[in-house]
Amino acid sequence: MANIRSCNKHNMIACVEKTAQNADFYQIIDFLTGCSINYSLLVDPDLIGPWLQQFWATASLQVINDVPHIRAKVAGKKILISEATIRADLLFDDENGVDCFPKQVIWDTLRDIGYEGNLAQLTFSKPLFSPQWKYLVHVLLHCLSPKSTSWEQFGTNIASALVGLATNQKFNFSLMILTGMLGHISNGTPFLMYPRFVQLFLNKQLEGVDRPQDFIPSVSLPSKVFTFMRKHSTKFSCRITPLTPSMLEVVSALAAEEELSTSPHTRAAIYSRMLNALQLKVRLILKELHILNVLASIPWEVRRQEQTLSQAKQILKLKAKLKKLSKFVAPVVKHHALWVENQNLKKQKRRRKKNKKKLSHSIGEE
Repeated sequence: MANIRSCNKHNMIACVEKTAQNADFYQIIDFLTGCSINYSLLVDPDLIGPWLQQFWATASLQVINDVPHIRAKVAGKKILISEATIRADLLFDDENGVDCFPKQVIWDTLRDIGYEGNLAQLTFSKPLFSPQWKYLVHVLLHCLSPKSTSWEQFGTNIASALVGLATNQKFNFSLMILTGMLGHISNGTPFLMYPRFVQLFLNKQLEGVDRPQDFIPSVSLPSKVFTFMRKHSTKFSCRITPLTPSMLEVVSALAAEEELSTSPHTRAAIYSRMLNALQLKVRLILKELHILNVLASIPWEVRRQEQTLSQAKQILKLKAKLKKLSKFVAPVVKHHALWVENQNLKKQKRRRKKNKKKLSHSIGEE
């Protein structure tokens, strides 16, 4: 198997840590922390080198029921990735989202958020934004885009993602990632594209399979990136453009949540209590439905009575209520479980690093 190279500036982990040095960027950091793409920016599974190599060495296009899939073979098992699996695994809320906004919408929105470059084209320049917007573009390019070079320029796919985030419209990040991966396959897989995301997909589909202990490091955006974001291009007027009202709503909601709970562990406890209450409510509704379904099974001659008809209406109401509650509960439960899993993986990673340091230190003393 050819040794497919990695690209350290691609699919990086976003930097959303607040420090005294990046105080000017707190709003955009809060936005990235509270928006729908947060999980994809921060998820950090252990990257298993042999698995990633096998995936890209065997990846090919397969169309199933007119739906494009990526098919690969890893650890002797078949892997299938589609737009739907990407959406589910990365917690994107982008179903029925826009694939690409019209050119005029892109141009108008970029003008509104302070872009000072030539709008009569389909390639845009990152340095021609004010610092907070420049950092947002930087995160989109390095963390979510399929690019592996040319970090100062971006096309309509990233411009559309920027428009969606700025205007609170759904952009289809799942399709952008799938399209990038399919294009990558047709180009001959010259590098390990989307290592964080592919590893997450593999973890889901290879659960229970023995994992090789041959890890490759994941790469995070350095904190010094904010210093570079402050530097202005000679072609830029240095005019500061604030975040849009819809983005500031996300920032305000996060601030309110932080007031309610200052630590992730407390937040997790609050979510657990909420889930327990909802689950109890669902169980009570199911119990009521069981009783009412028994009543509904009474012969037709009896069910024609007014009282039984009223009970039948109540059944329909409760079923609708249960469906609505289920839609709300399922994503919250899934998000909480993934958060806990991510925290456990980080603890394991820190423990391995600590053990490795102890081992190397003891060998050095000998």
